[in-house]
Amino acid sequence: MEKKQQKITFTKDQCLFLEETFRKNRYPRTSIREQIAESLGLTERQVNNWFGNRRRKERDNFYQNVNQDQTCQVDEQKENWYQNVNQGQNRQVEE
Repeated sequence: MEKKQQKITFTKDQCLFLEETFRKNRYPRTSIREQIAESLGLTERQVNNWFGNRRRKERDNFYQNVNQDQTCQVDEQKENWYQNVNQGQNRQVEE
C-alpha cells in the first residue's frame, strides 16, 4: 500500500507562476508540467494535481454564479408578478 503524501502549501511565488500559466493554458502537456515542476521545485504530480484542482475550482465557481443568476431572475419574476397583482387589485378598488 502506498504511503500518503504529506500535504504541501505552495509559496506565493509558486502560486503566481501557476496561475499565470493556467491563464495561458488550462491543460498543459506532460512535458510542460515537468518543466514547471522542475523550475518550481515540485513534482510533476503536484503540478498536475494543482491544475486539476484549479480547473475544478473554476468550474465550481462558474456553476455557483449561474445558480445565483437564476435565483436573481426568479426573484425579479416574483417581484414583477406581485406588482402586476397589486396593480390589478388597485384598479378594482378604483372602479
